[in-house]
Amino acid sequence: MTMISSTPGRVHQGRLAFRRWRRARPCWGSFFVILSGLEIWGLTVSPYRITLVEGVAGVSALVILGLCATLALVCLIQPQQHAVVGSICLVVALASLALSNLGGFVLGMLLGVHGSSLMISWRPPDPDPAAGEIPMEAVPSHHEK
Repeated sequence: MTMISSTPGRVHQGRLAFRRWRRARPCWGSFFVILSGLEIWGLTVSPYRITLVEGVAGVSALVILGLCATLALVCLIQPQQHAVVGSICLVVALASLALSNLGGFVLGMLLGVHGSSLMISWRPPDPDPAAGEIPMEAVPSHHEK
């Protein structure tokens, strides 16, 4: 006979902790931005002769990948900077159209634009009063007397 415990196990608790962490950050936007950088870079190192420009496009694709990955990680670590980081990612994604094989044949650019728009439009979750979290409107400012 199998005993089923009513208390959650370590795996379940870990999944819940990861879910809370993920919801407090713009994870999907960061995922799409990293994916766009990989797609743009991947076309320049592909063994097939489908690239339009070699040389400078390879270097710029590597720079775009580095910028996309770095900015996505910054957005995950510092989610309060989501609007600034998302705006920079949008500029990088649009610049990839001219710099690197039509932005990864437009697919990489579209992934970057989609991910950066998700970053810009992301909002932190509402506080949970049951967990003891206080809404920011209820916190007195040092300007109020």
